Amino acid sequence: MSGASLTVRQLDRAGWAAGATLAARAFHGEEFVIGMFGAEPLARFVAVHHLYRHETWDSEAIHLGAFVGDVLVGVVRASPSGACHVCMHVDADRPPADPVLAADWAFEVEVTRAHAAYADHAWISRVAVEPVLHGAGIGKAMIDAAVARLADRRAGIVLLECLAQRETFYTGRGFRRAGEVTDPNAAMSYLMRLDLPR
Repeated sequence: MSGASLTVRQLDRAGWAAGATLAARAFHGEEFVIGMFGAEPLARFVAVHHLYRHETWDSEAIHLGAFVGDVLVGVVRASPSGACHVCMHVDADRPPADPVLAADWAFEVEVTRAHAAYADHAWISRVAVEPVLHGAGIGKAMIDAAVARLADRRAGIVLLECLAQRETFYTGRGFRRAGEVTDPNAAMSYLMRLDLPR
């Protein structure tokens, strides 16, 4: 396919659900997923698919997909200021009954604690790129599009969490480390912050 170009556009609920499989592929080998679901690849693959297929839909969030032609190659979710998905949907006192969802809940509780110092913040999450396309600029395009959409909605502070090895990717997009987030499933996760003009 000659001259294929990358576009980033809004996803509806069905499109976001289709992106769950992409997210599962993207995160399957990540340290936090291995920490949650173990080293055995088949069981981990099934568990991470279950996790992303059963994620709560957030009608307040901006769901974006990166496409080459009509092929989905990346997804990202951006929660506007005052409507942070994790802060609004995670109850620190009530873990999910589903053991797969409960594995992710423990980290999400720590994220809500890290976010508590930022009363009015936006949040970027679920940045997933088709694994064979890492390095093709898809992640950068999605982050830039998510930040632009949040800026249009007058976000001031944008937060996200990343594994330590991803920090330089986000500092390259203007974020800076604001702290650490305890991750029961990974050695180190950072809270990253971007300040946008209001």
